Amino acid sequence: YWLRDDVFFLAGDDELINLWDITSAANRPVKTLTGHSASIVALRFFSNLLISGSFYGDLKLWLVDSSFTGHIYFEREAHDLGVTCIDVLSPQSIENHHHHHHPPYFIASGGNDNLVKIWHCSSSSSKQHLTLIRTLKRHSCAVMCVSFGAKEYLASGSGDKSIVIWN
Repeated sequence: YWLRDDVFFLAGDDELINLWDITSAANRPVKTLTGHSASIVALRFFSNLLISGSFYGDLKLWLVDSSFTGHIYFEREAHDLGVTCIDVLSPQSIENHHHHHHPPYFIASGGNDNLVKIWHCSSSSSKQHLTLIRTLKRHSCAVMCVSFGAKEYLASGSGDKSIVIWN
């Protein structure tokens, strides 16, 4: 799940992402995003986008404030054996950024393939896409969590009982 303002994003084994308005008395989601073909295990919101990762290993980008309910970008097999976690580094955290309309976002994903991958999410002519910029190999078991911290550091934790701080 992920919470932004009064909107609650919920995803799971039913392969759906449901957006709920927590201030509403309605007993149904405001919007349902469809398109995954496996359990959704990771979800993060940024800008007007949502990124999700599934048990099959794919990453998908979705537009939140739009009537469109399908994904706008699809990265097949981002991780062999499945995505386990995602975090997003917001442009406000990056020093000296001079972008005004579509600032760059960096996304970290972890997987059952023991890898941490860093993606650049950018926009060009109203299309968003992910570009793999780095694959980090240090863990010997599945990566269970990734988290951007101060400045441009990333922490990852694994089933091998290790935590790695990446610069």
